[in-house]
Amino acid sequence: MNSSLFKGLGVLALLVALSLAMTGCDPTTDMVNIEITSTEGGHVQEKVEGEWEKEEVEGSRSLESRAYVQLKAQPDKFFEFAGWEVDGASYGVEENLEKEEITVTRFTAGAKIKASFDDVREEYTVTFAEENKEQGVLIQIFADEALNEPVGDELTTGGDGEVTKDLLEGEYWFTAIKDGFEDFVEGEFLLDGADKKVPFTMVEEVVEEYRVTFKEENGLEDVSIQVFSDEGRTEEVGEELKTDNEGKAPKDLEDGNYWYTARLEGYEDHNGSFEVDGGSMIVSFTMKEIPKYEVTFSDPDNGTLAAEVDGDAISSGDEIYEGKDVEFKASPDEGYRVDKWIVNGEPVDGERGQTYTYENLDRDIDVEVELTEVIDRYEVTFTQPDNGTLTAEVDGTAISSGDEVEEGRDVVFTVD
Repeated sequence: MNSSLFKGLGVLALLVALSLAMTGCDPTTDMVNIEITSTEGGHVQEKVEGEWEKEEVEGSRSLESRAYVQLKAQPDKFFEFAGWEVDGASYGVEENLEKEEITVTRFTAGAKIKASFDDVREEYTVTFAEENKEQGVLIQIFADEALNEPVGDELTTGGDGEVTKDLLEGEYWFTAIKDGFEDFVEGEFLLDGADKKVPFTMVEEVVEEYRVTFKEENGLEDVSIQVFSDEGRTEEVGEELKTDNEGKAPKDLEDGNYWYTARLEGYEDHNGSFEVDGGSMIVSFTMKEIPKYEVTFSDPDNGTLAAEVDGDAISSGDEIYEGKDVEFKASPDEGYRVDKWIVNGEPVDGERGQTYTYENLDRDIDVEVELTEVIDRYEVTFTQPDNGTLTAEVDGTAISSGDEVEEGRDVVFTVD
């Protein structure tokens, strides 16, 4: 083989070695695992065939220990590149760790490359303004479009329909909610270098109502009906209704559960419930009449007797509803007082005042009052003598010194 051939083979070998070195390929080079990461606020790109890849290259990967990798730190909006952290790899002399682009070579197993970013956002004031100046609107701000990351507490619009919040620059989403209005859930805004006013409009909720007809089965008129939205009957829905001459009372209501009370003088209160579910309906009920009882009374000798129920005077022979209290009042003539009250021929124990109340009427009753003449009484006093005993009695009953005795009675004193 001549010298020219040797020279040609030497040049070829040199070119192959140079090519392998430039591409980072070496059949004798080991494969190692490395990790590329970044902090919040940016990502890392790699240059492939002279073009920066748009996709992120972060994560673990396997490559040759003498590979040649060009990386670029790409900050997000409102962030800036802060520097590289390289552990277990070399980087070119012409680059340094403060530049966004870096060339990294000669990796060891477990090498780590990390790009750091600083948050440079500033704070500005956002004013949420409901276009119709609706107050009491609840606003919640979120840091993500899925509305999973709330930013601070809920806000409430004031009398001018506005409310403010100081926020760091960035993209935000928000919801606005108020009873009687459709939920506003598509709010979005970008805060970028200045205060911002965010207008929005609440739309009144259109609620479909259905005709509910209350019907008293016996056709009773003037039955009062109150409808409630709670079982405890504290939250009334609309105004009170009254049945017409057919015992009917209509009311328009939206879907939901309801409770009601029907009332009519002389009848027991009727409580019921029903559900409106996408259509008109009839709510039937029957009022139960309260029993009545006859109350009789007459004036006594030497006086008068009157009676009343719920503050209204009644006459003897009137029929009164069961459960009512009947109050009687005797007015004795001068010189007389009440001696006893009598109900259906039986004296009432312990009742000797000028008024008597028969509570919770449960039967027919006849009430009488007996009066007796008022007799003067006088105090009788006496003392014990020396060497003896002094006693006194009236109608055979002993009395003590200081007792009062009716006028005209005989008092008998005995000395022993």
